[in-house]
Amino acid sequence: MMASQLLPPRPMRLHLEYLTGIKGFLSLLRDPNKVDSVFEIVEGFADTAIYRQAIAYVRSFPENAPLFDERHLAGPIDLQRLLLLPAGSLGREFAATMLARKLDPDFFPKVDVKDDVTYLMLRLRQTHDLWHLVTGFDVDVPGELGLQAFGLAQLHNPLAVALIAGGLLRTLSDPSGLDRVMNQIARGWEMGRAAKQLFAQKWEQGWDKPLKIWREELDVYVQS
Repeated sequence: MMASQLLPPRPMRLHLEYLTGIKGFLSLLRDPNKVDSVFEIVEGFADTAIYRQAIAYVRSFPENAPLFDERHLAGPIDLQRLLLLPAGSLGREFAATMLARKLDPDFFPKVDVKDDVTYLMLRLRQTHDLWHLVTGFDVDVPGELGLQAFGLAQLHNPLAVALIAGGLLRTLSDPSGLDRVMNQIARGWEMGRAAKQLFAQKWEQGWDKPLKIWREELDVYVQS
């Protein structure tokens, strides 16, 4: 008899958080425009070792650690006020883009910040649309996957892996979109590896800085 046969079986532990994540993943496969599914996937990852590993990776950058320590968060964003800033500034470009697309910068579910995990979740939600603007990725499905690849390169965020995987699986039913999806993912990955840490930026303190300068300082090179 093998020694392993003498040992009692390991207890099976069901992580209910994973079920929430799986539910969100399957829902996203059915409808990639259903934003609530993304938040369900996040909840599924939140209290897991893999997410804590991502936190440790993000914190390992000296420029990122102070934001965790300070719990730096944005206040309410007044798009109409940002429109009054100079042409080409981050704030004006952001406001014009959000208003043109009829997007609300405060649309996301709020998170009660209790630790590094919940802080990262909330800060990424606050700045998601800003990352779209700075990186130049569109808000359609290929553009979102490109941004997720950018974020994966920068943060090792497990959510990005799930969203990219879901996006690739969707191409099985519509292979005509595969080339564009893969091009955006590849471009996002390379851009994210080359750029400085976007997570470290206190965007709200530089609304009046030209978007062009932000990109230059962060080594973000956007395709024209």
